[in-house]
Formats: sequence, C-alpha cells, structure tokens
Amino acid sequence: MTTMTTMTTMQGSRQVKRGINPVTVRPIRLGDADAIYAMHKRLLPESLYYRYLQYRIPPLAEVAALCNMSPEQGAGFVAVTHTGCEHIVGVAHYVRDGGQHTCAAELAILVEDRYQGLGIGRSLWQRLHQHAAADRLCELRVIFDVRNHRLLRLIQGSGYLYKPSFDGDLNDYRVVLSEPPQPSRIRRFLGRFVTYPSAS
Repeated sequence: MTTMTTMTTMQGSRQVKRGINPVTVRPIRLGDADAIYAMHKRLLPESLYYRYLQYRIPPLAEVAALCNMSPEQGAGFVAVTHTGCEHIVGVAHYVRDGGQHTCAAELAILVEDRYQGLGIGRSLWQRLHQHAAADRLCELRVIFDVRNHRLLRLIQGSGYLYKPSFDGDLNDYRVVLSEPPQPSRIRRFLGRFVTYPSAS
C-alpha cells in the first residue's frame, strides 16, 4: 500500500513518502477540538500516561483551549489522515513560559498508538521546531517519563543542542534553538545504532 506523509511549510503543505496512509501535518484549528478529544479516547493507557504523566483524558474544554491559543501564547500542529474524511492521529504544541515576553516554551507531542513508528512524530517535532525558531524562541523545554524512549530519541536525533537534567523518574530536557541543528550531532546519534563488521 502506498503511503505519503505531508509536512506543512510556512505557507501550506507538501507531501513526502512515509508509511501506510496519506498523512498531513498542518496548523491546529479551533474546529479540531472534537477530533483531538476523540483521538485521546483511542489511546492506550501507557500513551496517555507518557503524555500527561498521569492516566487521564483531558476534558473537551481543555482541548478546545489548546486549539484556540493566540500566537502570543504558543502554537500547535496536528497530523491528519485522509481516508474519506480528515482524521486526526497526532498533535504537538508549545506554550510560552510566562506569556509573550519570554523566549522559552514547553513542548508536548502525542501520536495515536497505531500510527507510531511511521515518522509522524518526527514530522510534528520538526514542524514545531521550525515554527518556534521563526517565533524567535530560544529554547523548548520537554518534561517526560524516563521510560518514554521514543521522545528521547526525537530529542537526541534532532541535531539541536540540548541540556538534560533529571528528577527521579522524570527527564527535563531543554532544547536550544538559538543555534541551528548540526548534522554532525545527527550522525553521532545514528551511529549508535550502526553495527560494523569486524575485520577478518
């Protein structure tokens, strides 16, 4: 089955080949609240915990507030499939720490379980970072469970400099946006998963 993933640009979206069904990453809209809420109800308990650090589905009013953020508060993006109608399968956003006059924000990302491992999380991650850099943010803070290895790999493979700290079962990473991502950091990360044959 042919699959495309679509990544948004600042003006619109473009398609790239990826996985199983056509997927688009686009800016979040106020009308997305019901679909994002429905996605939460399809998630496994582990995914809910990794996102919220507790087993909870946020109320619809909380989701609607996320969809209605002003540019001064932050920004968000969704990943949608196009199987007859639009179907939201991922969401990512950042919220500025302390409002408009700060250069730091806290990031969160969530992908529906059956769509994980297809590059959708990375597409959301990259789009959010591009927007944050254009928004003149200097860093994005990510607080997550130490067992959330998918999110850790996103950070480590992003190419951005990051500052890790730890508090019990939580990782607290600050991704630095004030300097561009470095391909050498990506190569070093990928090199950890490459096995070279021994000389004979």
